[in-house]
Amino acid sequence: LKALGGSASIQELLDKMIELESYSEEVQQVPHTQRESKLEYNSAWARTYLKKVGAINNSQRGVWVLTDVGEKLTEKDMADIPRQGNRIGSE
Repeated sequence: LKALGGSASIQELLDKMIELESYSEEVQQVPHTQRESKLEYNSAWARTYLKKVGAINNSQRGVWVLTDVGEKLTEKDMADIPRQGNRIGSE
């Protein structure tokens, strides 16, 4: 989201993630279900965890926005998010 100016659609986020991580076409095509790729599935979970910790918000359908919390996250903070998301979900 930072690289996209702070807000983006799901497809814009996915496209930027593919660009930044240089995912091959082969990786992009790994299926998860008949309707979505493994990359799309994992991206959805990443958004879920980021929302749980207050780093992003989707107040408008299909548009994700970086919050003040998300703007301040370091790479170390982000590495801890899946564990924090699990803890938040179980409270």
